[in-house]
Amino acid sequence: MDTLCARKSNPKAAILEMGGRIHYYDKHGHELKEGDLVRYESGRTEKLYLTVDGQPGTDATNPAWIRSGIAVPCEFGIYPLGRESMKEIEKVEHGK
Repeated sequence: MDTLCARKSNPKAAILEMGGRIHYYDKHGHELKEGDLVRYESGRTEKLYLTVDGQPGTDATNPAWIRSGIAVPCEFGIYPLGRESMKEIEKVEHGK
């Protein structure tokens, strides 16, 4: 995993290690957490889930399968957010 300097002030589009924990920040510097809704530059929105390693990511399950009842969210895994994703996403709603 890419880790940036923990002393960086006002982190934007960053993945930082602080106090032994990894923190993820969108392109505006808002920290991302499980349940947050994020928007990509394309306009697509996705809910964030946590991987078994505690990394935020997006559902890898085919949305059509979820809508039809063939699968449930995250049944086929979670795509973890990477450094490139952080440059394009913005938090649009806090997790509930």
